[in-house]
Amino acid sequence: MLSNFLKILLLAVLLISAPALQAQTPAMAQAELAKRGISEEEMRAKLMEKGIDIDNVSPEELPKMEATIRAAIAEIEADKKATKQIEKVQEQVKEKAVVDKKVKNEVKQLAGDAADEVAKAVEDGKAIDEAISEEILEEKNTNAPPTNIYGHHIFRNKSIKVYNQATDVRAPDTYELGPKDVVNISIWGYSELSKSYEVTMDGYIKPDRMAPIFVKGITLGNAKKLLQRAFSKYYNFKSDEFAVNLNYSRTITVNITGEAIHPGSYTLPAINTAFNALVASGGPSDIGSVREITLIRPGKSPVKLDIYAYLENPSIAQNAYLQDGDYIHIPVSKKIVSISGAILRPFRYELTGGEDLNDLIQYAGGFKANAYNSKIQIKRYQGQEEKLIDLDFATAKNFSLLNGDVVRVFSIPQKYENFVEISGEVALPGEYEIEKGWRV
Repeated sequence: MLSNFLKILLLAVLLISAPALQAQTPAMAQAELAKRGISEEEMRAKLMEKGIDIDNVSPEELPKMEATIRAAIAEIEADKKATKQIEKVQEQVKEKAVVDKKVKNEVKQLAGDAADEVAKAVEDGKAIDEAISEEILEEKNTNAPPTNIYGHHIFRNKSIKVYNQATDVRAPDTYELGPKDVVNISIWGYSELSKSYEVTMDGYIKPDRMAPIFVKGITLGNAKKLLQRAFSKYYNFKSDEFAVNLNYSRTITVNITGEAIHPGSYTLPAINTAFNALVASGGPSDIGSVREITLIRPGKSPVKLDIYAYLENPSIAQNAYLQDGDYIHIPVSKKIVSISGAILRPFRYELTGGEDLNDLIQYAGGFKANAYNSKIQIKRYQGQEEKLIDLDFATAKNFSLLNGDVVRVFSIPQKYENFVEISGEVALPGEYEIEKGWRV
């Protein structure tokens, strides 16, 4: 036989008659009790508040008390819901206190103006951790050493941005999809659809009423073609009525080692390329290479990153997207050569492999208009001594340079001589070109 309490519960929530109640089992009653999250003690106490002692109520009297029992159950459930909401708020307050303490500790390392920027960013809706990380990165890069080698400047003057929000930039077709990425598929025209799908940990998206589609490791450009074929079996649209976009980029951790200003592990959205990630570390140090940086990925051949190639063609960055666990190593630069004089961009440059004088001139922007390229002088330290080497560029374009060489391009040594100056009582006094054989 069921206890009066279980009979009351079943009567109230299963809407059964008193005779049918007798047929119910304790297991069924207990299951309904667990589903409601109400204990017998809670029910007894609530009914006692309403003047009902269930131990002294006969089964025949239960139907008359249905409204009171229902009200008691509703009140218990409302109380529980309110308690959960209070606990949730308390937990949020507790978490906020922990975050506030973290913020205070983090902001201690920021100057007053930087701390104000963090507070303003948070007020504008940015996540606290994100606002702090951006400002700390800003501070690090602000305090970076001056540019020492051509190529350092793109990391010092913020020519490249680090995307701290996964939605900061539109993903190009070369972006490789991975777990936790969110893609949006839009169809318009005869059929209509606009829905986002998250790539699962095993690499699939799972459209409704369709077979799962594997996209992990596939570039966004190829994924568009794959998804268009798959959706065309279920939707009616033309080729120009279908679009795939990356709504949210997954977060990855990249390790930057070697001669970086701030080596370490960096967590950032995968929409960042290796070049963006280098900015997060401050870029190469004074002795760090800008030509022999290596992207290392387990199971893959190392990829060389050349800042000079990037400066010449920034689109190559789209071939340097990162994956979780990648390493970027910055070695010490091996061949640094400086150039000055009648050259468009006098500075210190890093050369690699068999690069020669002609390559150096190209990196430096070429000769000025007044360059006397028949007289190029190289100061070289070799064999414990310093020596000078004079060259004519016309015959020495492929001259090999060594680490530490100092190249000087001379200017035309004297002004033009093929002129005569006319002054005095003439209509247009000034300097005029003369040719051989001319007379006054």
